[in-house]
Amino acid sequence: MKKLIIALLPISLFVVGFLHSQDSIGTYENPIIDSNMSFEQALDGLSQDCPSYIRDRQRLIDVKYYSFDNKIHQGQLVIDRDLVADIEFAFQEAIKVRLPIFSVIPMSKIHI
Repeated sequence: MKKLIIALLPISLFVVGFLHSQDSIGTYENPIIDSNMSFEQALDGLSQDCPSYIRDRQRLIDVKYYSFDNKIHQGQLVIDRDLVADIEFAFQEAIKVRLPIFSVIPMSKIHI
């Protein structure tokens, strides 16, 4: 019986460790990553007719948010550089009150 317990111990520790690591996904410290684009990818669909002064003002920011699955997610937004602090503040407040947000992913491939 001791041999069986010793043989099963590493397997049970692995399973418990795996389950625990899955439980920690979706927390503030370990959010579910919904978007991990580079700046170039996020702007990929922006029309070539877009004036450079507008393109140069854009910033790609990461934001954490509470979603409808009751977990914390991390997404990205492309916004004007003057709005970065305001948008980050808004998302911090939304997460505090657990305001559910469906998705925060840059909409590339859309021409404006």
